[in-house]
Amino acid sequence: MDLQLKDKECLVQSASKGIGKGLALALAAEGAKVTISSSNQENLDGARAEIEKETGASVGTLVLDASDTTSFSST
Repeated sequence: MDLQLKDKECLVQSASKGIGKGLALALAAEGAKVTISSSNQENLDGARAEIEKETGASVGTLVLDASDTTSFSST
């Protein structure tokens, strides 16, 4: 299926496991430029490795706790 996502930039939060990781995997498989975030670096690294292995895509990571507004800022 071609969702016309090639080279689109996507940020998936809470993407180290579960639905978030599944979504990031699907987006990467469609050719999107994916960045995943999670509050846990170790889980994030594992998810990145899995997505990159399965899709051949390069995946960016961002350690971010969405429940803690001090962990990110608006620019």
